[in-house]
Amino acid sequence: MRQEIKERIDKIKKGQVPNGYEKKMNHIYPKEWKIKIVGDFIKSLNSGISINTDGEKANEDEKAILKLSAIGSNIFRPEENKKVNLKDVSKIKESVKADNILIIRKNTPELVGNMCFVNRDYHNLFLPDLIWQSEFKKNALINRKFLNEILNTDHMKYIIKKLATGTSQSMKNITKENFLDIGIVIPNELEEQNYLVDILSTWDTAIEKQEKIIELKKEQKKWLMQQLLTGKKRLKGFSGEERKTKLKEHIIQISVKNKNNSVTRILSVTNNRGFINQSEQFDRQVASKDTSSYKIIRKNQFGYNPSRVNVGSIDLLRDFEEGILSPIYVIFEPNKNKIFLDYLFQFIKSPNFYGQMRNLLQGSVRDNLSFDSLSEIKLFIPPIQEQKAIAEILSTADKEIDLLEKELEAIKEQKKGLMQLLLTGIVRV
Repeated sequence: MRQEIKERIDKIKKGQVPNGYEKKMNHIYPKEWKIKIVGDFIKSLNSGISINTDGEKANEDEKAILKLSAIGSNIFRPEENKKVNLKDVSKIKESVKADNILIIRKNTPELVGNMCFVNRDYHNLFLPDLIWQSEFKKNALINRKFLNEILNTDHMKYIIKKLATGTSQSMKNITKENFLDIGIVIPNELEEQNYLVDILSTWDTAIEKQEKIIELKKEQKKWLMQQLLTGKKRLKGFSGEERKTKLKEHIIQISVKNKNNSVTRILSVTNNRGFINQSEQFDRQVASKDTSSYKIIRKNQFGYNPSRVNVGSIDLLRDFEEGILSPIYVIFEPNKNKIFLDYLFQFIKSPNFYGQMRNLLQGSVRDNLSFDSLSEIKLFIPPIQEQKAIAEILSTADKEIDLLEKELEAIKEQKKGLMQLLLTGIVRV
């Protein structure tokens, strides 16, 4: 059987059509599979409304609007939500229903077209106006989860994102007509669709379990940070006063201009990937050729965007020896005689730091954190040796989380490879 599949794959890679297969919509599928459109199965796409929220996450018994981050690529995160203001509760309408597909209809090129399947009803969760929920036709001869899997293959995701249009490079939109007109090729027999879903669900279960383990590890690390970085819990062999001081006693602002354009690597700080080349963030270099006004940042220095630090755009430069940042960025480094570099890094990534930072944000149009405001944040400063020991414990937790996340990506890649074989009919069940 394996040899037969290998030969089939080899033929397809060479552009040949194996026995029992034929070309449909520029791809090779089993002959008996049928060409359909999404609109053959989905009657309509319903969205919610735009209303004000309290910004905070809702409790289970409170009504909430989904955030766009609730919908990943074939992943549903119901905990990503915002509590609805009491005065607006009467306005909300479309709750999240079981056995339907949620689709981001309008957003950035990265997010638009993301979709996921919902397994159960969420009576207190409602849709914003940028998310669609599918409404299937009665007696539609399709496994709904199977349709979701088809639409989440790399090939279909590429097609769906190409449908998104708009004059703005940062905001794209998919129309209902275009989405419902998407062509797909599927097994004619519902039984085969069900088998395929059962197989892929095994990987979904493994992914869900791994995500829960990662979430638990992150919560454990958060608890350690709250205990160790505040002095609530002291390490064995260390004692003394739980002294808290302001950051200004331990950090030094750096402002070295890129005179003569001597440094060419232009960097940005993101909230989830840290320092990256600017071209990775914008798919192109947005800086002008003259970067003499840009600031030079060197390895083991910190940098942040004052207007985006509230969403986590602050980090320590580790992967490059040096680079340059837009003039609006703030750069600083630790006073090495007073604070250990990795201890400061762990504090800046802690809930304690973000809690204090939010109270210091200023600005009439956009929240902003100046270096002077940053310097007012207070932190627990134990002896250097204890700082090093605390940083080592928290760094070990980071490594464990990183390993688990790599394992998760490996499981997702396995599922992706399986989807490629099963959802094109290269492997039959």
